[in-house]
Amino acid sequence: MNRNDFGLRLKELRISHGLTQSQLANKIETTRQAYMNYELGRCMPSAEAIAKLSQILGADLMEMLYSHTTYTFAHSKGIMECSNREEFFEMFELYSKLSPLSRKRIISLMNLLVKGGDK
Repeated sequence: MNRNDFGLRLKELRISHGLTQSQLANKIETTRQAYMNYELGRCMPSAEAIAKLSQILGADLMEMLYSHTTYTFAHSKGIMECSNREEFFEMFELYSKLSPLSRKRIISLMNLLVKGGDK
């Protein structure tokens, strides 16, 4: 996920809904300055804030987080099916709470499982 792409997409959605940065910041319970940093790609909002933004702006969470190419790939692989979406969002929320070291360990474990280590 590219912070700059996310910020541009967020700005497009905000403007299309006729909202100011301050209005949207209030809706997700953050400051205008923090929200502005999201749009500028300086930092990413929390998983909880991203979920709120998705709801408020009526945007698909996957589309907000990933480029169009990744979004299309996800659809083609069946990741966007209802049951998989719920699992994905649960994993995303849990993953976002992990330390950097734990995230590396999870990725290593997933790679091992994908290569057949779970048989």
